[in-house]
Amino acid sequence: MKNIIILLFAISLLAISSCQRNNNNNNNINPGDVWQGTVNGQLKSGSFYSCDYDISGDKGIIITLHVGTGTTANYVQLTLEGDGTNDLSPGSYSLGSGLNDGGWVSGYTNYASTNSGSGTLVITQFNLSTHKMSGTFNFVAKNLMNSSDVVTVTNGSFTNLTIKPI
Repeated sequence: MKNIIILLFAISLLAISSCQRNNNNNNNINPGDVWQGTVNGQLKSGSFYSCDYDISGDKGIIITLHVGTGTTANYVQLTLEGDGTNDLSPGSYSLGSGLNDGGWVSGYTNYASTNSGSGTLVITQFNLSTHKMSGTFNFVAKNLMNSSDVVTVTNGSFTNLTIKPI
């Protein structure tokens, strides 16, 4: 019996000592993450995304940035309507006006900047030769079912997303 107690104590001591507290100040951003942003004061990030670009139609793009490493019910969605003739180029685009939109989806709750919100998407890199895109974003979005419920997304950025032509 004494050996079992000593063994359990040793195992619990080993388990406690193997847990390390992460004291770095990067707010637990995974080095593999391709995007991050602050949603109502909470840092969100992820490595799973889609970036669909309409090359034959309106030249618009839909970027979906999932929280975490896979498809989740929490994500940022950025939509830019193209002009039908010119490819997107680096520059600043207003969100919340017309078809350009910044949105946050949390489970079954949808927030959109086109619902009297506002924001900006800045494209810093858009290269169809390498199929890569980078940029920053921020927006204020309102719940589609309750306009007094507001989400603020700040300090958003994404790096080297692979553009998928559709």
